[in-house]
Amino acid sequence: SSGINAEYGDGQEDEICERREEEVSGYDDGKTSDNHTESETMMSWETNQNLCEGYLTVGDVHICVGNCIQGSRDLSKVRSIAQIVLLKCLQSYPCNAHEISELQIHPTEFRYSANEDIGAGAFPFLSLLNHSCDPNVVRHSIGKKTVLRALRRISSGTELLDNYGYHYATHSASDRRKALKTQYLFTCQCQPCVERKMWPNFGDVPSGIMLRCGKCKTRVPAQNTCISCGHNLCKLTLKLDKAGSEATCFIHRFVKDSNPAGYISIVKFLKLAEAYASPPFRLYNECQEVIKQVWNLQSNSMKPITS
Repeated sequence: SSGINAEYGDGQEDEICERREEEVSGYDDGKTSDNHTESETMMSWETNQNLCEGYLTVGDVHICVGNCIQGSRDLSKVRSIAQIVLLKCLQSYPCNAHEISELQIHPTEFRYSANEDIGAGAFPFLSLLNHSCDPNVVRHSIGKKTVLRALRRISSGTELLDNYGYHYATHSASDRRKALKTQYLFTCQCQPCVERKMWPNFGDVPSGIMLRCGKCKTRVPAQNTCISCGHNLCKLTLKLDKAGSEATCFIHRFVKDSNPAGYISIVKFLKLAEAYASPPFRLYNECQEVIKQVWNLQSNSMKPITS
């Protein structure tokens, strides 16, 4: 779809939150031009000098370098411009490039499949996204494009948050902050980093469903009554238990045969959990990971070669 949608992918394209970005195109189309005057060439040269101080966008870089190369007969200037552009790209690449990946499907059990980076690209829109250790979007590669999808409902005006490789479920808060500070030069202040005890690694999250009491808003285990205020939670507990059982059945089947048929049960549970439960807890995390793999199958993938 052309816009950002606040729904999961339910099998309908317009309900998938996605933003496709083409790779940055080169400035040189292989044609030469005689329309540039010497003054225009010098002006472009002076503009490119500002590149070292970060005044220009990537698009400006392409235009300026193209003008200079097409209009200048001074190879030393062309060489200097190329050096400036290369330096600018090398400096920004580690923090702004995104991987282009491919799912390597395991020949016998899908659970052992893994993504493999097969390239990298400069995607201006994606580079605008900030980090969270609990992101609300996920990226997948389709050809040389990147598709951005919502991992949960995203209200209008809410910031889209990507993950820079350090997730609360797989890295401790201290390790995440140290790595992000080293590579990206900021101290993460996302919810999992600030509320560390409430956001443990995957192995330590509660195994049972955690509810958010509709009356006192306390985070409590799924049971008949709230242990804090005594509010009746029976109907809500039964509703989530049923949806959770259906989602669990799908997960057990999917990790074996990678058949996405019926993945709507995952979407149903995630929506209920966001409305009435209090993540993180094990089943919620598992459903999020499985929905990522379902989308993975719709993206770049390599099936094993059979004789």
